[in-house]
Amino acid sequence: MRLRALLALNLAGVLAAWSTGPVIGIAVANGTFQVDNAQVAGNSTLFDGSKVETTEASSRLRLRNGTRVELAAGSRAVVFQNRTLLEKGFGEFQAASSYEIEARGLRISSARGTPIVRVRLDGEKTVLVSALNGPARVFKTSGPLIANLTAGATLRFDPQAQSESAARMSGCLLRKAGRFILVEQTANVVVELRGDATQLSAQLGNRVEIQGIVDASGQPAEGASQVVRVTVLDQIGPGGCVAAAQGVGAELPARAPVPATIAKPKHTTAVIAGVAIAAAGGVIAGVVLLNNSKSKSP
Repeated sequence: MRLRALLALNLAGVLAAWSTGPVIGIAVANGTFQVDNAQVAGNSTLFDGSKVETTEASSRLRLRNGTRVELAAGSRAVVFQNRTLLEKGFGEFQAASSYEIEARGLRISSARGTPIVRVRLDGEKTVLVSALNGPARVFKTSGPLIANLTAGATLRFDPQAQSESAARMSGCLLRKAGRFILVEQTANVVVELRGDATQLSAQLGNRVEIQGIVDASGQPAEGASQVVRVTVLDQIGPGGCVAAAQGVGAELPARAPVPATIAKPKHTTAVIAGVAIAAAGGVIAGVVLLNNSKSKSP
């Protein structure tokens, strides 16, 4: 009888482990919040795939891999060992580059080190991303790099603004290893340009605005995130691209006049792989953090 009871207990333990998965961290809050749709107070263990939802108090998530997540009040996220899916509200993340934050069709991660990155969902479609004290990168969920953020920068993304292949951007048109590239000024990325070689050559070293189609099948030049086939090309300013060329190792422009008045592009919002991207001013305000907690990491 005792043996049967022990076997039953062992089986129950195995089934419980299968149903919850490995422990990945702990969530703490000065108040109540929900974990997997159950209300908890103070703290709760997190498993791979746990859903955390805050109400009036923020919650701090500390994972065993060193990742720290601060969820603001009125936020919801699903937490995994290697990523967090932000479904509602606002979060602050500090993690290695291998850890990603997913939000409305975007993947966000640090470019190096463990800087603080803030991500906020606005309205029904928009995502705001701030790189607080180090660089961050933004990708399409199943696609290319679409933005590099330097420390202190904030960009606004609308992933559903255009068709998947739409492209409109401005920056310095240069040549590297025999290929035309654009050093984009809003999202701070490099793309390869393909199209009328005569037209592209005529604008080498100038600041231009282009419209085109993303060629998902094209293999981009080294250092470029994607290939864009240009359909419209307009100059917005002669020269002024020496620093950009030096920054990416491109050929130095033969001419580099710096005009007294710098023309602005027709559009202030870039469109890269169908995502509308615009500068959004200062860094997003931080989450109101918790007071000291007596809870310990697992």
